Amino acid sequence: MIQDYLSLVKQRVKEDYAVAVIDNSDITKSVGRKPEAFSEIHDGTIGGIAQGCLTIEAVVLSGSGKMPVPVYEKVFPVAEEGVVSETYETVLPRVPF
Repeated sequence: MIQDYLSLVKQRVKEDYAVAVIDNSDITKSVGRKPEAFSEIHDGTIGGIAQGCLTIEAVVLSGSGKMPVPVYEKVFPVAEEGVVSETYETVLPRVPF
């Protein structure tokens, strides 16, 4: 299934070059009930520590350059078992190219 999607992405990207954008971000929740996997993270919006989780998204620009095409995204609570680090998620995504 992922291979089918990646085949579609490859059709929309120029062969000689591609512009890829990797976005590391965070989701925090300052009020209300927090999901059990939330933990302390650095919140870029407030510049301090808050309860939340990290996100990563990768997109490439389409051949026309008008619309980014998503190729990878993940929301991962730091407290989740198996999460090594934000750097590991960024450098080694689990997408088979």
